[in-house]
Amino acid sequence: MNLELNNGGDLVAAVPNLLGFHPTDSAVVVTVEPNGPKFALGPVFRVDLPAPDNVVGLAAHLADVCSRHNVRRALLAVVGGEKLSHRPFVDQLIGDLNLVGVVVDHPVWVSRAEAGEPWWCYREPDCAGVVPDPDATAFAAARAVEGMVKYPSREALVASLAPDPPDVVDRRSQALDTLVGAEVRAATNGCCDADALAKDMTLIHAAIADFAAATRMEPDLDEDRLARLILAMTHEDVRGECFKIAVSPQSTAAMRLWTRLTKAAPIPERAEPACFLAIAAHLRGEGALAHAALTLALEADPAHPIAGLLRSAIQHAMSPDELRHILTRALHTPAPREGPVCGAAAA
Repeated sequence: MNLELNNGGDLVAAVPNLLGFHPTDSAVVVTVEPNGPKFALGPVFRVDLPAPDNVVGLAAHLADVCSRHNVRRALLAVVGGEKLSHRPFVDQLIGDLNLVGVVVDHPVWVSRAEAGEPWWCYREPDCAGVVPDPDATAFAAARAVEGMVKYPSREALVASLAPDPPDVVDRRSQALDTLVGAEVRAATNGCCDADALAKDMTLIHAAIADFAAATRMEPDLDEDRLARLILAMTHEDVRGECFKIAVSPQSTAAMRLWTRLTKAAPIPERAEPACFLAIAAHLRGEGALAHAALTLALEADPAHPIAGLLRSAIQHAMSPDELRHILTRALHTPAPREGPVCGAAAA
């Protein structure tokens, strides 16, 4: 995606649309490649503004991350504090980035990334202006078309994944136990369903289609359907097919389904949709949402192998393109279900 910038205000207005929320007390590094009058966007990194004793360490970390991504040019926005505050950190960061070959354009400061807020450039005292409405730019419109949802704060983004009311989740857990019990009894009696994977995927694809059709509102998924969708995602071969969905044209609608199932599922089943939500978010460059979803996945199942690997990969600055490349290369037709489990939920 390209970003057109006429001044520092355009950069500040783009930040909430890049992150998915309005940041506070943050430094945002937007990596770019010049593309004519526009910038081709690379990875975006947001960190909390450091305390004085952490300036050197945080600047070195960001420079190392940019170096591993082979970044050559970056934009910097500081959000929060007094006018042009945190200059020691800005100077340290620019210096460290320069040392690894990264040119930093437009280091700007703003108190809040909101319409009408004054901004100033750290380098040129006369370079200043007012932030345009972040909701009214061409870039915001493009992100909305992509399915980006923007929240007023990071806390609001995290709250958007809050589970359904406890009594509802408890009843859903009981329904899941009933479904699992039926599968186990069928397996014990040797009644394996050779079409189990096809049936599960038909269920999932139908739900994705419903989300794709419901562009303004969330489709109504009744309790039986929710329980069966949650159960389907506990099956290993179904998860193999869901990796394919993550890199397919269905990914945007699927991301909405994973969000709904993350909120709907009890523990430990919540780990599965939350993990796929994290994958989808990271592939779209929505790092904050990916982090929030991974946190939920690992809270639901601390030993979840894919969530653990993804967290490690993101911590080591794996880019969305790298993850997409790995998934695309690794995807193969899944092996049929082994043994007599007949799709029984994983423990």
